Amino acid sequence: MGAGDAHLRVTTDARAVTHALGHNWSCHVCGKTRPDPKILVVSRTVMSGPIEIKHNLRYCGDSPGCANDAQAWAAHPDPQNWHDGL
Repeated sequence: MGAGDAHLRVTTDARAVTHALGHNWSCHVCGKTRPDPKILVVSRTVMSGPIEIKHNLRYCGDSPGCANDAQAWAAHPDPQNWHDGL
């Protein structure tokens, strides 16, 4: 088992626990609080010199508007100002 396999297992185990507890998350796009199964995450990696930083954006997976804005954020060259022009 490689390091990536261990990370996947830990991530999967953590999601199973939060799902079992009925955890809710807030959507970073619309601000609504939703149950775990309704929230999806899109990530993007940004380089800060030699350091790789991963940014995550939670969004309502069943909302076309949130999904479109999340994809716009992932493709935007400046993730801090992704909403400019939307």
